[in-house]
Amino acid sequence: MSVTSGVFFGNKTSFVGGAPRSNGTGQVVFFTKSEEKHEVIFEVQLILNGEQFASSFGYSLTSLDVNSDG
Repeated sequence: MSVTSGVFFGNKTSFVGGAPRSNGTGQVVFFTKSEEKHEVIFEVQLILNGEQFASSFGYSLTSLDVNSDG
């Protein structure tokens, strides 16, 4: 439903997808993308789960440099 990206863990770009209907409570999934032998591989780094049923957790996402490190 929503997508953003940023450098959240180390120095590699992460992609973030919001899935507000996942598991009934919504999820936000952080993942990286790499290529090996002409094959694209997505590796999940972190999954945040919503807490309340039908709360639409993950419906909207944004990236922000809170500590001004670039």
